[in-house]
Amino acid sequence: MRQPTRSIYKYRTNSGTADPKAVALRPALGALSLASMVVAALLLGACAGTGQTRDQSAGEQAAGDKTNAQASTPAAQPKARTGSEAIDRDAYEKLGYRLAWSSFASYDTASKGTTKFVEPMGDVLAIQDSAAALTLLSASTGEQRWATAIADPLTRFLGVARSGRRLLAVSGAECFVLDIETGTLQDRTRFERVASSGPLTMGNAVLMGTVSRVAYAHLLREGLAAWAFTLTGPSTTMPVALEGLAVAYATDDGNVTVLDPANGALRGNMKMFAPPGGAIAAGDTAFFVPSRDQSLYAIDARNGALRWRLRTDVPLNHPAVFTAGAIFTVVGPRGLACVEAATGKVRWSSDKVSGSVVTHAKGRIIAFDAANGKAWSIDPADGAIIAEVTLSNVAVLRATSVEDGELYAVSATGEVSKFTLR
Repeated sequence: MRQPTRSIYKYRTNSGTADPKAVALRPALGALSLASMVVAALLLGACAGTGQTRDQSAGEQAAGDKTNAQASTPAAQPKARTGSEAIDRDAYEKLGYRLAWSSFASYDTASKGTTKFVEPMGDVLAIQDSAAALTLLSASTGEQRWATAIADPLTRFLGVARSGRRLLAVSGAECFVLDIETGTLQDRTRFERVASSGPLTMGNAVLMGTVSRVAYAHLLREGLAAWAFTLTGPSTTMPVALEGLAVAYATDDGNVTVLDPANGALRGNMKMFAPPGGAIAAGDTAFFVPSRDQSLYAIDARNGALRWRLRTDVPLNHPAVFTAGAIFTVVGPRGLACVEAATGKVRWSSDKVSGSVVTHAKGRIIAFDAANGKAWSIDPADGAIIAEVTLSNVAVLRATSVEDGELYAVSATGEVSKFTLR
């Protein structure tokens, strides 16, 4: 059943800043009496005494009218927000990238929305702010395809995902299904359980953790549960899948449960001593879990058995990333660590790198730390830093792929830039 969407009045759009209260102020011209003409003549004389001519005054008045008119009409591309000249191109070039385009998402400025989700989806980029405003940009040009407010600004969303030609925005209670071409709301399907994790899409199903200690798969077209499996606790970590093999759920009490994604059948279970501190990574045949119990775990995707455990001296609070045959994660003050996926042996660690891995591009690891805006280009063989730069006004740096990914740099207020490999 189609539902109306909330309109947004104070949105930045690709044509500039629209404010319905902004109007051009134009002076009303009335007939001048003889006395007022005399006063005007005296004033003009005074202006002439200071070097200002009648023509100059008229020119300035015309310029003022023109300025007011421009102020009331949104600019085609506000340079202060989207102009490529404001981007430090040299910094990205040192990382091996060049600017493709600049644009921005439409945020609900009245509700002070800030960047929440940035999801590359092939030919489009989806960006949602913290006030339920959703924008879709063309990946090739940056042109805004559409923008809409899908719910009340106070609605808590858990993530956005794509399923074919449908865009899914998932809250705790329901899934908003939008046409990816137009942004039209096609359906609102309610869940049988209250979701607590980000969504994972697999065909017609969306998989998620729930607050009721159940791993849950929801069929979009049917609006029904495909399967459900009882866990040992709530799961706020997004499930991770190895396509056609297994899906892993991690609970907030430290259990990792491996299921068959087709029917929810149990493959295996492994107990940790604390929940994950960051996103789980999926390798060739294993899941890699950074845990707050100060350990990095490798879990067999076929049976849920423990392959190896790497103990550290700090809780692991950053995502794990699998690439180049290794696992990369930040180990507290020791910085970014590279761990062999097959054995759990540490290849190297660098206390000079505090950021998580974004992509592995042309033989280099690209890492980024949103807390200080620093980014690094790193040799994956020995951890040598090839380049270190500061990326200004970047809240989120996302890659289209872990391998040779293009980059999207998004500010907290919705400025977006795309960078391609040089």
